[in-house]
This record gives sequence, C-alpha cells and structure tokens, in this order.
Amino acid sequence: MSLINDTARRKKTTVAKITSKDELDKIKAYIQGAVYCWCKNNDGWFFAGDLFGGKNWDWTGTPIASLWAWHNKRRPKDAVDMAGKDAGVILKEVLKSDARIFTTEKAKRRGFPMSRYKWIK
Repeated sequence: MSLINDTARRKKTTVAKITSKDELDKIKAYIQGAVYCWCKNNDGWFFAGDLFGGKNWDWTGTPIASLWAWHNKRRPKDAVDMAGKDAGVILKEVLKSDARIFTTEKAKRRGFPMSRYKWIK
C-alpha cells in the first residue's frame, strides 16, 4: 500500500488522443465528481470500474464518452475495455492532484491485477 501521490512510480499515459486541454479538463472534472460521490456514499476501497464500469459503462452524454469514441473508431471490439483503461489512467492523475489524500494498492478483480484506491484523509 502506498500514497497515491508517490512519484516514484512510472507514469502511464492514455492511449486515446485527447485533442484539447478543455476536453481533458472536462474529463478530469467528471472523474473527480464521481470520486467525490463515491467517497461521500461509500467507505472503503474502489476500483475505476466501480465508478465507470459494469452497469455504469454507458458513458453517452458524458465527457468520458470521447475516450470510448476514439477507441471505437479504431478497434470497436476492444473499445469498452481500452476506454476503461484510459479512464483508470486519468483517474490516477485526478487522485494525485486532489487536495485529499488517497492510498493505492494492487488487488485482483475478476482475476486481473488492478489498482484500487481509498480516501484516507
């Protein structure tokens, strides 16, 4: 377990090409809002999929829909999975820049190792 703003780790980047700072800022604001809602209504660990996956994967009308649209033009079969990974990368950036402190660790979800996060203060 480590603090989310531990800078010793390798920085991942999104695969989808976000063409404007305005678009990226909207995506980050949307993700931060989802994190705030999660922390207000839940106590404990969360994965990116808790915020944007499963029954919440239909992103129509949201800023993160552009991630799916970018991937859908290139590889429709993998668009949801790849967009979800990109949302996870941006989630980590959002948590690093948040005024609150989050911790992270690797955990298995559906048999795959993924990062999970927890608000600690």
